[in-house]
Amino acid sequence: MTADRGVAASWAIGMGLLLGAVAGTVVSTRTPGEEVRRVAGFALLFVPALYAMIVSRWDHWHQKNPYVRFAVLFLGGFAAIGLVTAPVVLLFGGTGLVATVAEFLAALGGFGVAAWIAFYGGDERIWAVVVDRLDIEW
Repeated sequence: MTADRGVAASWAIGMGLLLGAVAGTVVSTRTPGEEVRRVAGFALLFVPALYAMIVSRWDHWHQKNPYVRFAVLFLGGFAAIGLVTAPVVLLFGGTGLVATVAEFLAALGGFGVAAWIAFYGGDERIWAVVVDRLDIEW
């Protein structure tokens, strides 16, 4: 099945803006204007990346309802960005060039984890581990 580029673009824009807002607000800033620039910068990085992932993994994307993929990406992104960035903030503090670069890279790493979970089979692997550990018959 070929990718519907309009649908892919609309999903990528929505999810990229949402995850860009999460990442932009997690990374420490000194002024509200700086926070807006961070949110916009992350969104400008995430939207094209998500579009490319949706189009390249179109069959995987449509295997389940796109709203499920959205929920998996957002919940994975929210958790991963927060969990990866928080130790960096504690380690480097919230100010300075090194801290800013480290937080930025940590937020990108969190986005990478969320992309793996949503698009590259991470959700199925995590689900299999949870079912196995909790001894659930599914």
